[in-house]
Amino acid sequence: MQQRIKHGCKISVYTDGGCSFLYLDLYCYFRMIVIKTKRVFWWVVAWGMMLPFILYNCKDPEPYYDHVSQELKDWGAFKPGTWWVYEEQNSEIKDSVFVYSQEVLTLPHLSLKNNFKEEIKSYIVGTNHNDTFFLRVITSNDAVKLQTFREKYREHSSSCYLVAPPPIKGYAISNGPVGQFVIFDTIYSKYRPGDLQFNNVVRANDNMNLAFNWTPTLIYSAKNIGIVRKEFPAFNQIWNLVDYHIVQ
Repeated sequence: MQQRIKHGCKISVYTDGGCSFLYLDLYCYFRMIVIKTKRVFWWVVAWGMMLPFILYNCKDPEPYYDHVSQELKDWGAFKPGTWWVYEEQNSEIKDSVFVYSQEVLTLPHLSLKNNFKEEIKSYIVGTNHNDTFFLRVITSNDAVKLQTFREKYREHSSSCYLVAPPPIKGYAISNGPVGQFVIFDTIYSKYRPGDLQFNNVVRANDNMNLAFNWTPTLIYSAKNIGIVRKEFPAFNQIWNLVDYHIVQ
């Protein structure tokens, strides 16, 4: 008789008259099958519990939209039909500016997946300057910018900040170049630049205004009105708002 151990169970081989007989420890094999079956069962149970979490974590996050707030719209979102008339204080030359188009954009966030931000652009043109501008209401830093618009160099146009609502006196922000900054140095509850009086006016003191030939400027903006006064010391010019019609 010979004996072997296979998978932890004893196998006996008897030889009688040239014939061999194989005897298995059936109980041992049955127990081994039960143990393996239990292991497979619990393995399946474990994966069944983990799979929903794995699938959930692999899903793209729900889209998040950073919409332009009403406060931002009040300061810088103007629709076609809006116009302003400015008069230069010394020469009494007038300049008419009007909104000819508006677009609302939903842009993907640069670093966050499935995150989107909203921008509103109000395109404006005037009779006394060569560049076309647009008022850009952006959510990335909650601000209103005045930006030159050149179709060929659209992504490289010059810009300046007008207001970052709600206005905070002394708040400063840079537009990019070293040494350039704009500070909202004065906030007026009421302001009269000429014959008209305006409420909620903030002054943007820009030491290097990129939208106006990199020169110092003082630009006054009123909520629900837009720009009410522009001062260009380098050109000895002051433009005051003398008439307007607003569509928001």
